[in-house]
Amino acid sequence: MPDPAGGKLGEETEVRFLGDPAGDLVQKIKLPGAPVLNFGLFAADAGGIAPSENPFRLFEHGNVLEKEPNNAVAQATSAQLPLAFNGIIDAPSDVDFFKFAAKKGEVYEVECYGRRIRSAIDPVMTVYNAAGAGIVGNDDSRGPDSYFRFSVPADGEYLLSVTDHLGRGGKDFVYRVEFTPVRTSLTLGIPRVERYGQYRQTIYVPRGNRFGALISASRNNFGGELVLEPKDLPKGLKIVAEPMAANLGTMPVVFEAAPDAPIAGKIIDFTARHIDPKQNISGGFENRADFVIAEPGQSLYSWCDVNRLAIAVVDELPFHLDIVEPKVPLVQNGSMQLKIVARRKAGFDAPINVQLPFLPPGVGGASSVDIPKGQNEVLYPLSASSGAEVKKWKIFALGTADVGGAAWVSSQLAAFEVAAPFVQFAMQRAATEQGKPTDLVCNVTVAQPFEGPAKVQLVGLPPKVTAPEMLLTKDKKELVFKVVTAPASPAGNHKNIFCQVVVTANGEPILHNVGGTELRIDQPLPQPVAPAAQPAAQPKPVAQAPQPAPVAEKRLTRLEKLRLEAKQREQAAAGAAAK
Repeated sequence: MPDPAGGKLGEETEVRFLGDPAGDLVQKIKLPGAPVLNFGLFAADAGGIAPSENPFRLFEHGNVLEKEPNNAVAQATSAQLPLAFNGIIDAPSDVDFFKFAAKKGEVYEVECYGRRIRSAIDPVMTVYNAAGAGIVGNDDSRGPDSYFRFSVPADGEYLLSVTDHLGRGGKDFVYRVEFTPVRTSLTLGIPRVERYGQYRQTIYVPRGNRFGALISASRNNFGGELVLEPKDLPKGLKIVAEPMAANLGTMPVVFEAAPDAPIAGKIIDFTARHIDPKQNISGGFENRADFVIAEPGQSLYSWCDVNRLAIAVVDELPFHLDIVEPKVPLVQNGSMQLKIVARRKAGFDAPINVQLPFLPPGVGGASSVDIPKGQNEVLYPLSASSGAEVKKWKIFALGTADVGGAAWVSSQLAAFEVAAPFVQFAMQRAATEQGKPTDLVCNVTVAQPFEGPAKVQLVGLPPKVTAPEMLLTKDKKELVFKVVTAPASPAGNHKNIFCQVVVTANGEPILHNVGGTELRIDQPLPQPVAPAAQPAAQPKPVAQAPQPAPVAEKRLTRLEKLRLEAKQREQAAAGAAAK
């Protein structure tokens, strides 16, 4: 392990390697002038060179080494920001203090390197003001290592303490704390689809075909849309991608190879930038390549971080995939069947598993579907929540089949729209008795006019309860379902009843799920027993008054129905008491 564990870019520094049985080894090292991923130092002497490097941090600012004794605030090692604090917790219960000046409004990233540079320390660090009051601290934000962001509350002097979480110490308890102003950074990647594996972490595109991937972006201290700018793609290969929206962390990208693209591969610099060139923000690809997985427990034992993307053109495959782009949108609280078609070469009839790696926010679907053996298409069920983001999107389908081993192709980057519902329903609650009909009233709001009648159906009705399908035109303000119950319809309060509305546009259905209400079904009230009939005196004939014209039956409101039901119960109870 080197001491210190980091140095300034381009400087010549003296490094002491700890742990050699013959004693510490001191070397002078000329550091690179630019950042190098996975940089390390190799210990060397007259007997040879070490087989593996020791991790060593390259830093754009200077270093300060602790000066013992610094176990108390009054003995704190002085430093001037920005820089890196370096030291060793060389004895049990040791605490190292540093002091520095800072101005109000400054913001710093405070990153401690211990285990990440193969130190034995489990670091804990805290920032205090000059009076000794703690402001911010951390133990394990970076695994065993520590990190926090420090916003300076006022001009003045501050203190940083570093110690071991368990109060241990020794000459190999080396630490390094980098204090740097907050800055922007951008890192691209490919999201993992399996733990500890490189499955689909590289890009391989069949000749005359396509391969799709999700590209992730980690924005640090900035926002905004991003544009991909891959460099030096293999000949005959191109990418198709939209800018990544400011509120997204992943984007769908399709790589296309020409039929005559040379079969070849490259390790390329895969970069992206802020859509506004004036922001001058860009970044590249990073990925962790897993080498050794330790058993038991499946712990990652050996790995390497890489900053280039492996991409290749491979031989052609016997199938293609295409999304049949829908002519209508998927509406919020609606659903859709997306058609995906396979084009097969003669003689190839193996089943094809299909998935949609990217779906817009608020849109869900099956994890995958299968195009059966010998068939050429499948419907992929999709649904949208009420909060699905309304926008025109791009999606792709990724398919795999056994072609002497698993082979992957993707569809084109297809247009896909999420829209607001065409109609909204406000549904009144309804109540009735077993065996009696009732009206279920829906107040209709047409948000977007449509041609022709839409079909409307009540969904979620309990067993032995029916209601006819109805038609809705863009001018209607109300629908009244005639709900019919049977004597055996289940009594109780039945919830989750809603309307399914199918609007047809461009010859395709737009399925809405709207409204929501309850239907209460009561058992019939007991019938009152009439008293014994008494002979009645015969009335004298009277002249018949003219009969008034029949009055149209008034539809009762829910409140009027409840009042009527209460009155009927009172009458039934009075009749039972008279008996």
